[in-house]
Amino acid sequence: MSKKTADEAQALTTIESAGALANIDFGDHAGVGTENMTAADQAIPFLLVLQALSKVISDPTMSVEGARPGMIMDSVSKECFDGASGVTFLPCNTRREYVAWKGDPGSGTVVGRFSPSDPMVKNAARKFAFNEMQDPDGNRLVETFYIIGMLLDDNLVPTGMALIPFTSTKIKSYKESIGVLRTLPGNAPLYAFPLTVTTKAETRTKGTSYNFVLRPLGGTAGGTFKDGIANSVILPNSEAGQMLYPLAKALADDYDAGTANIASDTEGAHGGDTSGNSENEPY
Repeated sequence: MSKKTADEAQALTTIESAGALANIDFGDHAGVGTENMTAADQAIPFLLVLQALSKVISDPTMSVEGARPGMIMDSVSKECFDGASGVTFLPCNTRREYVAWKGDPGSGTVVGRFSPSDPMVKNAARKFAFNEMQDPDGNRLVETFYIIGMLLDDNLVPTGMALIPFTSTKIKSYKESIGVLRTLPGNAPLYAFPLTVTTKAETRTKGTSYNFVLRPLGGTAGGTFKDGIANSVILPNSEAGQMLYPLAKALADDYDAGTANIASDTEGAHGGDTSGNSENEPY
């Protein structure tokens, strides 16, 4: 075999970001090898709000470099995003569950997930106060709203998938955003509305904790959620829509079918979403 020149040996090309791949024409090789892949082939992480007592901050044996209260953490990669600038997120589907926690909710171990219509959940709701529900084994039952979706870069190109959990005081933030999208006229899909997900500090009776803030990508920090919607719609026939709609629908369908590979064991593994002071207060 002849010796390659330095230029010939340099087979790798550096691109600015993963999103830049969307602008590369791979010709006849486009998508080869990925035809049978779905959301089941990737461990979908949770996006968790870090609190002062989160294990990745308070426990030296689990610390993540650069992690600070108010940041948003990927539960699988442990990548932390600044809470003030946040991330761009395209919601694709939602679910409401009662999650059974062994140990402290948000930092213990998830041992079960139940529909609100489950007879056990209904019995627990009659028997216990809002923030004290338990299953027959004594595990805490926590009402949780989830949004599954895609993380997008500044050009609205997908960079990954994620699941955002909303419990206790965070449920109000969920209802004031996703609840508004549900009432809009026109029957648009959830994934027509990209969001900016940030965090904010909230002072409560037991101290300060951080909560999610969701607003339309085209909205402003001081405006109402509904006012920003008009500037934030991805139309199906737009370039972004033609790229994102099929991916978003596939993810929504996978979540409905239970085939999305959620990294469930990481929801509380790092204690990412426990505030240690106000998480159990009803909002």
